[in-house]
Amino acid sequence: MSDKPPRLGCLRIEFRAARDMTFRRDPTYLLLAALYRALDESGEVAADLMWRLHNGQPKPFALSPLILERAGGDVPAASVSNVAAGDRLRVRWSALDAATLAALPRVLVPYLVEGRTIALERGDIRVEGWSLLRPPGTAIPVAPTYADLFAHARPADEIALRFTSPVAFRRGAEPIPLDQLAARHFFGGYLERWRAFSPAEMGDRPAAELLDAIQLQQPLELWPAPPPRWPSKAPRQAAIGVARFHVEGDAGLRRRVTALANYAWYCGTGGATAFGYGQTERIPPDPVAGSQ
Repeated sequence: MSDKPPRLGCLRIEFRAARDMTFRRDPTYLLLAALYRALDESGEVAADLMWRLHNGQPKPFALSPLILERAGGDVPAASVSNVAAGDRLRVRWSALDAATLAALPRVLVPYLVEGRTIALERGDIRVEGWSLLRPPGTAIPVAPTYADLFAHARPADEIALRFTSPVAFRRGAEPIPLDQLAARHFFGGYLERWRAFSPAEMGDRPAAELLDAIQLQQPLELWPAPPPRWPSKAPRQAAIGVARFHVEGDAGLRRRVTALANYAWYCGTGGATAFGYGQTERIPPDPVAGSQ
């Protein structure tokens, strides 16, 4: 692990249903509201951090959908109506700065040690534990600095990203149709978040130079996501699938693009990343055909 203070990290948080529950609203939204309450009521989180968690643009975290673990295969909790007492659930909370990474575990300790429950709309869950995760298939430290992410990046000319929850883009209040997507809609968001939380590593090259070097490959491997169960709380249009990119330019520029692709696992892609959207994994490059 880096000897520098952690700057970001991904927590897998595990829960168990304390009693039977029936969801009448999106459980990921209900969980986020409950975590906000826990952070607010703890008295341990600085006011400026609470403001950034609620109102920051970009927010200093991303949240995965709440997942229900079942013997026949894990499913999003939003896809079921009922959860039985004793059922196990989990979520990933990715923090993009050191203060956010430290805050949630500190606040959850009493829930774990004292057996306190977190109230959702129509039920309670208990905290079973949490652990730090690294991006799949990488040697990136589990609590890396932004410099660590950059150090583990190798110049690549082909990059593929898989979206493990629906990804949504918009221009102002309007969704961007799939046939109008470009590489900047993906990597522009990663670059904006990186520069918001880390003053270095991306260099002083203009954003346009970096983004113009990336081309979204055609044909798209993205398809419209199924209609959300709770449409009033969800982006109007979202997609699932894989996006592939070709990267041109010198090794230094391609290395920065690779670092941003690895960062996507933490920050998510597109909009509504605090509400379960845009969870992203980089598909490892082919060891023979890849340039890494």
